[in-house]
Amino acid sequence: MRIDGDPWPVTELGAGTLGPARLPVVGGHLKVDYFALPFVPGDDVRYAYRLVGAADGWTECGSRRTVTYANLAPGRYRFEVRATDSHGAGSPTPAHFDLIVPPPFWRTPWFLGLTLLLTTCAGWLLHRTRLARALAVERLRTRIATDLHDDIGSNLSHMAILSEVTLKRSVRGSDTVEGLRRIAEVARESIDTMSDIVWAIDPDRDRLGDLVNRMRRFVNDLVATRSIDVTFTAPSDGLDLGLAADTKRQLYRVFKESLNNAVRHSDCSAIEVELSMADSTLRLAIRDDGRGFDSREIEPGQGLDSIRRRAESAGGRLRVRSSPGQGTEIRMEIPRQRHGG
Repeated sequence: MRIDGDPWPVTELGAGTLGPARLPVVGGHLKVDYFALPFVPGDDVRYAYRLVGAADGWTECGSRRTVTYANLAPGRYRFEVRATDSHGAGSPTPAHFDLIVPPPFWRTPWFLGLTLLLTTCAGWLLHRTRLARALAVERLRTRIATDLHDDIGSNLSHMAILSEVTLKRSVRGSDTVEGLRRIAEVARESIDTMSDIVWAIDPDRDRLGDLVNRMRRFVNDLVATRSIDVTFTAPSDGLDLGLAADTKRQLYRVFKESLNNAVRHSDCSAIEVELSMADSTLRLAIRDDGRGFDSREIEPGQGLDSIRRRAESAGGRLRVRSSPGQGTEIRMEIPRQRHGG
């Protein structure tokens, strides 16, 4: 025998059993010579061999006494060879040897186990890193929301109260009264804006149900101060669906600015608001029966560019349909992979 050209030790008279032999690497070259002594001088000896583990059937090779193997797959094999004479009498027991073809190192159990261990550790560390980062962001959001509410919100409320008290004590018709009235108005608007910001960054308000409640509250306040019929429709199921903080904020701002635009510019008497979830897509539709406008001649200052940018920032799409005398419809859609649910 020769393995990759190097002879395998065999006695001078040969042996009926050898091994186990081992190829050094996958793709090694194996050459086997075999022979049998005829019982009758000049008799024609014929041979057959097989490599158990690769092909179990016998291969008749006539009088050829050499076989060569190359590029054997990793595994365990047994080479067997038998001889028959011209009368059909054969070897009672085939000569044989066992052969081991080792796998490449990247397919060995220790390497696969080490790779699995390292992959598991890397995945665990990545998960821990992401979890720690998410917790840090959540703590930061909670701290900012608390500070805004307790400090800045409190100061703005105090400012509004002082302005209103001073306003009542001032002489009517003076410039000071108008200035104080404006300060009080700005303070109240700032309080409302601050409330929206605190709500948007509060990690405990990141569910669809929180968004629905916030929208319903704004609609109720709007109805109480305006003679406009506002209908609000929202899903009753799936309120525990999680929303990304920015998606929640931008969706609410689009809703709020669209309603404010309808109240201020459309001269409408009725507004329909519909929030729905279908086909893994979050949809917001706002319709009014106002005077509408020509979409090709949008007047500046109506806030359409602003809400369009907000929709794109949240990964959604915004469509505006309007025509003179036919009212306006604004639709926003956010796919599931973008709204964080």
